[in-house]
Amino acid sequence: HEAAATIAASHGDTVPSDVDALEALPGIGSYTARAVLAFGYGRRAPVVDTNVRRVVARAVHGAGDAGPARTRADLADVDALLPADDATAAT
Repeated sequence: HEAAATIAASHGDTVPSDVDALEALPGIGSYTARAVLAFGYGRRAPVVDTNVRRVVARAVHGAGDAGPARTRADLADVDALLPADDATAAT
């Protein structure tokens, strides 16, 4: 509710389309901000959850376990795997 009120008051009733503005909203974290960009706006944004971390750990790093979350490193790993164009990356 707080995020919706902030969007109404500060963003002209339009959900922001950049990660910094989204993460500044109350209750919106890294995953949700990037998911909004990728799935709501069709933008290139690394969306990292536990399952994505597991796949990257196994397929890219050859590790059996993803270990503890490393937000910057996890985002960088997934970002490096995304196609360059927005539409293909979002898909």
